[in-house]
Amino acid sequence: MTPRRYVAILVLAGLVIYLPFLGNKFVWDDEQFIVKNVYLTSWGFLPQIFTRNTIAGAGQASNYYRPLTTLSFRLDYWLWGLNPVGYHLTNAGLHVMAGIVLWLLLRRLGLVEKLAFWVSLLFVVHPVQTEAVVYANSRGDSLYALLLFSSLYWFTFPKPRRQVMAAAGWGLSILAKEIAVGGWGLFMLVWGLILGRKREQGWTLVMMGVVVLVYAGLRLTWLDFGSPVNPYGPLPVRLLTFSRVMVEYGRLLLWPDPLHMERQVPLIETLASPYPWLVGLVVLGMGVSRSKWRKFGLGWFLIMLLPVSGVVPINALIYEHWLYVPMVGFLVVGLTSLPALPPNWVMAGVAVVLAVLSWRQNYIWGEPIRFYEYTLKYGQSARLHNNLAMAYAEAGRLTEAVGQYRQAIQLTDVYAQTHYNLANAYVALGENQLAEQEYLAALKLDSGFKFAYINLMVLYRRTGQAEKADALIKR
Repeated sequence: MTPRRYVAILVLAGLVIYLPFLGNKFVWDDEQFIVKNVYLTSWGFLPQIFTRNTIAGAGQASNYYRPLTTLSFRLDYWLWGLNPVGYHLTNAGLHVMAGIVLWLLLRRLGLVEKLAFWVSLLFVVHPVQTEAVVYANSRGDSLYALLLFSSLYWFTFPKPRRQVMAAAGWGLSILAKEIAVGGWGLFMLVWGLILGRKREQGWTLVMMGVVVLVYAGLRLTWLDFGSPVNPYGPLPVRLLTFSRVMVEYGRLLLWPDPLHMERQVPLIETLASPYPWLVGLVVLGMGVSRSKWRKFGLGWFLIMLLPVSGVVPINALIYEHWLYVPMVGFLVVGLTSLPALPPNWVMAGVAVVLAVLSWRQNYIWGEPIRFYEYTLKYGQSARLHNNLAMAYAEAGRLTEAVGQYRQAIQLTDVYAQTHYNLANAYVALGENQLAEQEYLAALKLDSGFKFAYINLMVLYRRTGQAEKADALIKR
């Protein structure tokens, strides 16, 4: 098959899977990253995009720093406003381009052309990728992957201009998503295992090491927007638990069902657990393999999971979209471990099954109520109940919204916003006394919650309770 046909199949596969779902609505954290982010509304906010946290434009605090991704959202806003179609179209395009560049990269590294194609096609169609593609604000994954794959491709050419392009592209990938810092390890892997440690690329690695040090210094000082909440214990517990996470990741890549957000993994606090030993034996077995490609795939998988392994404290243990780039290494190991590549019709059948599962996931992500109701089947969380309640309220299903807000409060009563949202629902239902109670509960949790003050004052004025309104002002 000619290279053009390989590329055409990759493009067609991506379009068939994702184009039917361009009309999906914004969901989950899209509100913070896109809908309410004022930095997207004007090019005058460029300085803030590069000097503030990623969701500062929505009035939120975080330690995310992804200015290139935010800049891409600004471009989408300039073209489409807040029409989700444009954002999903960009995401789908980035994903397909990442698949094409991955194919070019693997061919350039010396992997058999047909094998490189199947790795790239499975990368494009695998349903685990849905969380990184159809979820609008998760664009950082496909954007950093496209830049990283392109940089690795340029890195294989010893000419100085290509080496500069490789270093610059990788630097930009870090500005798309922080996890791209781990890509430095991929460059070293390619240099040591594939390229024969040539001097030209060696100097590029040194230059990249300087970039890592500068970036780390900035993130620990000027661009440190606050440490992430880490409820998962000390470093040994996080690393032991990550062995369990790796087993779950392997299962999801081999059997991607069910797929959902808010996935929970039990903490592992002792070496008595079988998971650290199981993972250790598998890694050791692959590491001593005589196959260069199995070593390469294993190295790719481990290197790109390292930033989310718990070595650095983060606010979660497991997300499906963290597999976006590591998946490549897993696929290389899997396909090169087979005695022979299966016939094309078998591989095509696998791709079709994965594509159908991707269609199903894309449909689930298409509408907030559908998404939250589905996700709640796999675990309870205050955040999910609150978000479902907000979706119900927006749809005018106020009684159902009240029930979801109450469940959220029952699970975790620490968020003033939930009481505030519940109070607003009660106001819409004409339950003024209950609304007053919830506004007061919100203010008890957060005495500086100005919107709760304003709405409570409006409620008092509207219901003829001027004395309470005056007392509230004096507070």
